[in-house]
Amino acid sequence: MALAAVINQEAFDSLNESIKSEYKKQDDGKFILDVTPVNDFALENVSGLKSALSAERAKVGDLQGKLTAFEGIDAGKAKDALKKVEDMVNWKSDDKVKEQIELIKKQLSEKHAGELGAKDETLKKHVAQLEKVLVEAEAVKALAEAKGNTALLLPHVKARYSHETNRQRRVSGRSCGRKRQRKIKPCGWCRRPI
Repeated sequence: MALAAVINQEAFDSLNESIKSEYKKQDDGKFILDVTPVNDFALENVSGLKSALSAERAKVGDLQGKLTAFEGIDAGKAKDALKKVEDMVNWKSDDKVKEQIELIKKQLSEKHAGELGAKDETLKKHVAQLEKVLVEAEAVKALAEAKGNTALLLPHVKARYSHETNRQRRVSGRSCGRKRQRKIKPCGWCRRPI
């Protein structure tokens, strides 16, 4: 038979004398089972804790509901805006107009800077793509003039091409010992492309 944690006077009176010694009388007239706590396990009245927890949860829910109205608002900007409103009370009409003009200028300059940044990014992409196409076209043209194998030599020619000057890089050191040349053409001595 399992023992009840809390019993009233009638249930206590119906218990055996050996079991009655396991219960303690409380201030409210009820009897509670006397249990020795072991590793954070104990027999305690937690109704006060539960009610406090539910009250705190309700408070948190209420505060979170109130905070949803302020989502996306920066606290620093809001304080600055309130300070400006306080300053506006003492302004003359000319000061208000000047402030509005300055605000519009600031917004437009920020918008313009953002648009310029986006334009610069797209321009960089287009320039890089154009350089790639021009390098390939120039390399294919030079290889065709030299009657070289385009499919085989094109990757090597593109690797030696300078993107900054749109000219081929100088090749340092040749097997035949002739001077370096800028254009890609076969060497007259060793018949290798430069």
